[in-house]
Amino acid sequence: MPNPLALFPIALAAANGRINGLPAASAVAAGFTLLQRSAPLVRALAGRRSAILLPPSAAVLTALAASDGRGAVLLPALANGDDLATMLDDGAVGAVFTTSALADQLPASDRAVVLLDGAPRSAVVLVRGTETTIDLGSHFGLDLEGEEDEGRDEECILSYAIAGSAAALRSTFTHRDLFTLARFAVDATSLRSKDHALAVTPPGDVEAFALSFAGPLLAGARVSTMERFDAEEAARRIRDEDVTHLVAGATMFAAIADALERRAPTTAPTGLRACTCVGAAPTSTLQDRWRRLTGVELRVARGIQDGSHA
Repeated sequence: MPNPLALFPIALAAANGRINGLPAASAVAAGFTLLQRSAPLVRALAGRRSAILLPPSAAVLTALAASDGRGAVLLPALANGDDLATMLDDGAVGAVFTTSALADQLPASDRAVVLLDGAPRSAVVLVRGTETTIDLGSHFGLDLEGEEDEGRDEECILSYAIAGSAAALRSTFTHRDLFTLARFAVDATSLRSKDHALAVTPPGDVEAFALSFAGPLLAGARVSTMERFDAEEAARRIRDEDVTHLVAGATMFAAIADALERRAPTTAPTGLRACTCVGAAPTSTLQDRWRRLTGVELRVARGIQDGSHA
């Protein structure tokens, strides 16, 4: 019998982490319940992939689970309509998991759209003009029994980058690949169950996803997210909510540094232990400034895989 923990979302659920106060297991169970209660969604996904266009939230786990082990295309939050259309067509996507606020970015098509604004309590499935609300409040049982696993060699996530010609470049990550990235994140940043990670980057980037979501959850830690980045709010959380791990882009770190200086320029937030910059590398000026403000070194994400992020 296949080990259920070989599926990446189930392994994250089994680690007993929490995201925005919600057990990861509840978010994953909601995804499987959605599949069990929506025949139109099952038909839309038959022989096709899903796509995820969501802000940082527990709904990302729900969407991964509802993808039922198929490849899920992580759509970049800032991609334009033409680029999204290219990704959806190239990825052979049958259903898109998103929110009401982001659904307008999607190009017109006959694909199913699943609105997860109400997850894990409910979801709205839109198929060819028909709208159905699915109650997810009483989840079906989720089998978390199994041995620790390296993950299946089947695709789990597809990630796209836009080249200068606007052509989409695709990378494919298996369940095994994601286990490897998440475990690198755990080891490289010494994540433990007592940690509290603040995730402010959209989940469209696999590296950011591994660092800010998957790694902490695999370690059984807490994850807090921001659906819309706000530097002042991030600075407040760093000072007031025992955040130990922060993953963000260089421009986000610069904005948070400005906010920290405005709040208390001489008092460092002592809870931070690991800060990682994804995307463009931070300047040495920003790194020096961050260390002065927080007492923590601002590392670059590539250290996850080359071992330099110790």
